[in-house]
Amino acid sequence: MSSNVNAVRALVVAADPLARAGLATLLASQPGCIVVGQVAADAELANALPV
Repeated sequence: MSSNVNAVRALVVAADPLARAGLATLLASQPGCIVVGQVAADAELANALPV
């Protein structure tokens, strides 16, 4: 099995692009955490979520 099976997948949502990038970088550097995307807290969020 893949080592990513038990990993936490995170979608970073924040209005400020600098805050999004910083948080995504911080989370991605943690073992067991995979950042799957970054979106602003507006219409982009609705498009990022699965139906």
